[in-house]
Amino acid sequence: MQSKLKSDEVLEACVASLLPLVRYCLLEGVNYPQFIKALKPIFAQAAKFELAKRKVKINDSAISLLSGLHRKDVRELLQGIVARGAPIQANRTLALIRKVYNWGMGQDLVPHNPCDRLPAPGKETQRDRVLNEIGKHTSESSHIQ
Repeated sequence: MQSKLKSDEVLEACVASLLPLVRYCLLEGVNYPQFIKALKPIFAQAAKFELAKRKVKINDSAISLLSGLHRKDVRELLQGIVARGAPIQANRTLALIRKVYNWGMGQDLVPHNPCDRLPAPGKETQRDRVLNEIGKHTSESSHIQ
């Protein structure tokens, strides 16, 4: 039989202590989505505290790594960027998040990368650039014959 991880034991204790709180929330009309929405900033605040305690630079990436960003969160973020008309920025954002999580996995801060196998949300196309053409003509004409 495999022993439980300490995090599993902590989670079990937290879940057990939440039952009275959840019952009170339901009694007062607070539902699950409202409760979860209220918890996200608390997790972010706690992550900032832990990072400061560890003397780690506090930024959005470090907070996400510690508090737990999920594939759904990444997809929603990218879809929002595409929806505002910036599909290439969405691709760059995905690349950055993927890179941060790969680093976090290498540091044993996270067990997996939520960006694995997520396709790039925007289609990229090569554009002709005026400077490329000017540079091409300039370099061709500057050769000594």
